[in-house]
Amino acid sequence: MKRAAALVALAVTTSLGPLACSSSTTSGDAGPVAPASPVDGGPVTPVDAAVPEPPADGGPLPGFSLRAYASPPENPGGLVAFAEAPAGNPARALVVVLHGCTQRASDAASSGWSDAARAYGFAALYPEQTAPNDPTTCFRWFAPEHASRGRGEAASIAALALDAKARLGADHVYVAGLSAGGAMAAALLAGYPELFEAASLQAAIPFGCAKTAFEGAGCASAPKSLSPAQWGDLVRASAAPSARVRVQLWHGDQDPIVKPANADALVSQWTHVAGIDAVADEETTLGAVTRRAYKDSAGTVRVELGLVRGMGHGAPMATRGADAPCGAPGTYALDVGVCAAASAARFFGLSRLP
Repeated sequence: MKRAAALVALAVTTSLGPLACSSSTTSGDAGPVAPASPVDGGPVTPVDAAVPEPPADGGPLPGFSLRAYASPPENPGGLVAFAEAPAGNPARALVVVLHGCTQRASDAASSGWSDAARAYGFAALYPEQTAPNDPTTCFRWFAPEHASRGRGEAASIAALALDAKARLGADHVYVAGLSAGGAMAAALLAGYPELFEAASLQAAIPFGCAKTAFEGAGCASAPKSLSPAQWGDLVRASAAPSARVRVQLWHGDQDPIVKPANADALVSQWTHVAGIDAVADEETTLGAVTRRAYKDSAGTVRVELGLVRGMGHGAPMATRGADAPCGAPGTYALDVGVCAAASAARFFGLSRLP
């Protein structure tokens, strides 16, 4: 038994890629960190440097490039953040994007979100975990003290979203994330349904599946065997869910890190929260992607799953096709010919700019 526990603990810290998490759940003072380079390879404003103030009318930060975003006073999780916003924010929308473990904000931006923000005209906010919080830069999606409403990292991200919504002139706010970031995005949708209208979760884990890093590793390999009602109750226990909750899911059918069974569990969880069954009302296959849509009685897609044939663990992006350019290939940015970020923008109800 001790040997098995040691092997799982080792897997948590060495082999889970952007899901891997330190077992520490201590907040502490995050302090400034040296950020990674932006997607265009130019310099990033240091985290502790002054961020250009927006116009008095709350308009966007000048220019359209990844830059440091000053955290509001409420930051119990000790996070930093970056943002990019098109002039005028024509979509009047903000998408909060959460990176995976061993990643930085620039990795999330370069997986397709920066290109999608330009194409669809929305502002993107990238909260970033710090090494003092977690050596593998994981968002602590499994820890109640960081994944619950009003606590730790979840409270910091919500405060950042509210601040950016006002500063960047957004009427609508959405959340997205990859792997550990996707699991945290699910926690935010569960805990702040009045703030986040919809979510796009890539290679994620159901909300409430784990309360420790050890349990998180188990959930990644095999989510708990719960009924749809039990999965839904975990969300309802967090906050009263929106009657119009909408969730998009992406998963590779060959994901060795977060097993595809997690996608099935997420479908069960969020269809139950939405008050619909977990039987797809529509299924289509285009290229490597099989799309399953779960609709309410009015015909609105409340939950959508994109299952990518042959894809491992990462964010689907595309250097070719109708949505290209969509990111740059990387360790966890997988060029499978479909752009999850652009698809998420459409799922959120945004339209491509002329």
